[in-house]
Amino acid sequence: GTRTPVARATADTDSGPTPLTVEFSSDGSDDADGDELTFSWDFGDGETSTEANPTHTFDEAGTYNVRLTATDSTGKFGSSTVVINAGNTRPTVTLTTPVQGGIFDWGDEIPYEVTVTDPEDSAIDCEPGDGERRR
Repeated sequence: GTRTPVARATADTDSGPTPLTVEFSSDGSDDADGDELTFSWDFGDGETSTEANPTHTFDEAGTYNVRLTATDSTGKFGSSTVVINAGNTRPTVTLTTPVQGGIFDWGDEIPYEVTVTDPEDSAIDCEPGDGERRR
């Protein structure tokens, strides 16, 4: 065909403690000409795979740029990258607000609470730091 394939790389998780096992997927990769695609994954740690949907374990902490290359039968290719942060779990953000449907007058203080928890760094302070009250 004459058109370049589109590669689509996804991962079931993008962060976590090591060893971090990740299931990758090439689902959604496509060749508009209908040519058959072959896949090549570079995990960014010296390891590679030619499976369409490989599983890979990152043993060392670090940020890895995992690249999927989808190549059609004419040699045209497209690539996609997903970033994996091994050894660092994504923080959890919780926003607590008043009950839905609550009524406030203009100028009323509306209570809310933001909580951010990071498994590696414990709780993160989300209080305004400039002494001003937020509305």
